Amino acid sequence: MATEATAEERSGTLSASHAVYGAAILCSAFLLFLVQPMVGKRVIPLFGGAPGVWTVCLAFYQTVLFLGYGYAHLLIRFASAPIQLALHALLVLGAAAVALALPDASFAVEGVDRPAAEVLRLLTMHVGLPFFVLASTGPLVQAWFARRHPTRSPYPLYALSNVGSFVALFAYPFVFEPRLGLFETMASWSFGFVATGALLLTCAALAARRLDGATPHPAAATGRDATAIHRLMWFLLSGTAVVVMMSLTNHLCRDIASVPFLWILPLAAYLATFIVSFSFERAYHRALAVCVVIASMGLGAAQILFWAASGASSDPSSADVLASLPLEIARITVLVFGVCWILHGELHAIRPRSGDLTLYYLLISAGGALGGLFVGVAAPGLFTGHAELAVAAVLSLALVFAAIAHARMQTESTASVEPPRTWRSRLSRAAVWTLVALLAAQEVWFAANPDSRQIHQGRNFFGVLRVLESGEGVGRHHMLMNGTTMHGVQFQEGRAKHVPTSYYGRGSPLAAVISMKLGDRPLRAGVVGLGVGTVAAYGRAGDLVRFYEIDPAVAEVASDETWFTFLSQSPADIEIEVGDARLLLEREEREGVRQDFDMLLVDAFSSDAVPVHLMTNEGFDPYLAALSDDGILIVHLSSRLFELGPVVARIAAEKGLPHLLVTSAGLPNYQTQAAEWAIITREPKRMKDFRNAAARLLERIDMPRNTYHLRRLTPGELASVPLWTDDYSDLFGGGRRAPPPPPPPPP
Repeated sequence: MATEATAEERSGTLSASHAVYGAAILCSAFLLFLVQPMVGKRVIPLFGGAPGVWTVCLAFYQTVLFLGYGYAHLLIRFASAPIQLALHALLVLGAAAVALALPDASFAVEGVDRPAAEVLRLLTMHVGLPFFVLASTGPLVQAWFARRHPTRSPYPLYALSNVGSFVALFAYPFVFEPRLGLFETMASWSFGFVATGALLLTCAALAARRLDGATPHPAAATGRDATAIHRLMWFLLSGTAVVVMMSLTNHLCRDIASVPFLWILPLAAYLATFIVSFSFERAYHRALAVCVVIASMGLGAAQILFWAASGASSDPSSADVLASLPLEIARITVLVFGVCWILHGELHAIRPRSGDLTLYYLLISAGGALGGLFVGVAAPGLFTGHAELAVAAVLSLALVFAAIAHARMQTESTASVEPPRTWRSRLSRAAVWTLVALLAAQEVWFAANPDSRQIHQGRNFFGVLRVLESGEGVGRHHMLMNGTTMHGVQFQEGRAKHVPTSYYGRGSPLAAVISMKLGDRPLRAGVVGLGVGTVAAYGRAGDLVRFYEIDPAVAEVASDETWFTFLSQSPADIEIEVGDARLLLEREEREGVRQDFDMLLVDAFSSDAVPVHLMTNEGFDPYLAALSDDGILIVHLSSRLFELGPVVARIAAEKGLPHLLVTSAGLPNYQTQAAEWAIITREPKRMKDFRNAAARLLERIDMPRNTYHLRRLTPGELASVPLWTDDYSDLFGGGRRAPPPPPPPPP
């Protein structure tokens, strides 16, 4: 029948068949990774924009991928071709009928004390079945291809599937999101799923007409017999790669810059290593891959040594560190690529023959699922810091040594004499030992130079919280940090201990808003985002300050007098509600609880993490409902990467309300940081009251009026700003901060 295959190839049927299999696997991978950022955009804000949500999402995807691969393995191993076609047709039809149902922004998050379980429940309900069908596509299509075309290797299809995944990752934020609403994208995705389902069933039908007598080409037999050692290595190599990718994603999003979309970069680097490793036989060079890792780690070590030698600040929020963020982000992305290239290259080197293809992918997905669950679910409860990074480093080194030893044993077992050591093998060993030395030196450095300022550290689903102590005497202060995000500062000596600080200092626009009510009835203030409870320092006897905070650990630290006393020493009545502020306010409105806040401060994010669902047209409805008729809504908008003032102004205009954008300068003598704000009210007269209050405040502290820059957007400017809704928002477009203008030329 080999001649029959040749005749089919000459007739062009083989080329058309190749196209069908290639299109099926490319489209399914594209849809699989298009749905991930799309669902992430809807789910992440429901849990306060915490980067940990994305790691749980990744754990879910890896787990469902394992289940899909398990289904594919059982279907290929135990069902005949006609039964495979019938069963998969039923599954595809069922998933198409259910379609993709994204949760709306009012989805009830139950039990904030177990957010990881809530994320998994939500994902299972809304995307479980379609994702399961797409997850099974890779091994199924490759197995069907190997059955239909036994003279061809199916492994390049795996690289093709990762190309589709890679393209989808960038297509959503840069192509779909700026042009389509979320539910329009969902509808397009559903149509694509139906078309892809038809392609999958075509592949299954073609595979049922196998050319049984065809003689396998050597390319199809490439691979090894699957021993127990091989199976263990498949599992460990894939699982460790996922741990590396997710751990370094956490490092980027929590410890470097809290931008939720930064998970795209390490995930793209992870997928790129699959593409490179599985595209062709000699795509992996161990020595080169290890050198990439060494270069990335060496650059990190050079940064540390430079800071130490120059006396630059090691504070994660300092200008020294922040100025190097682009370089650090690039370095971490390269590090993910280098380590995963090693692990996936070794994985490809010990791939089996096509007869064990589905088992191979099943164990790869099992390792990925366990690695994802370890980082996304188990690690926050097991460690107070990001110890999974150290686990990943140790596992990666152990697996590299195991791969080298295994390759050496394989070579010796097939050679009659001991093979000579080539320059490549010497370079590979030298590179690996250099990497070991670099890792050891790094650990010695950190052990010898601990952060002496740290007096408390804890970790949960929402991140790693640290309390730092700096300064001496009257300047001694405690600071609450989450990565590079500062959640508040309090002095610890004398009268300064009771002084509000940071963005809420005595020279801030917030102080001006509060002063508008100090001479009237007791103040009723709502605050979205607790921090260390700084706003409570403004409270007087009879006032009420009600905080809404999604992270229970923040509430615990802020309430502990060991670290901070703004809450415990405030004369005002203090209330703390733990949960997502939007959902809590909506629930209060449904239950008929009228807060009548004189002032509602929204500051649920700091640095660059933007919980978008709190910044949409619908999201502002519960804020306005909680205000009194003449109450003031003040929104803190400071961000290094995003200019959110126009977005909030556009929402105010949509609701027919006056707005004022305020840029306040830093006032070190009044413990006040520079910041950006938006002020909205139903009563236009209150805007005049604010201007007068701001002028009185600046006069009292002897500061010029241009300390505050006040502006309103013109109708023309507002028309150019997109309206953010629960269905549409675009951080990379409408909310992105424009680069600063170039300096003027010298005269």
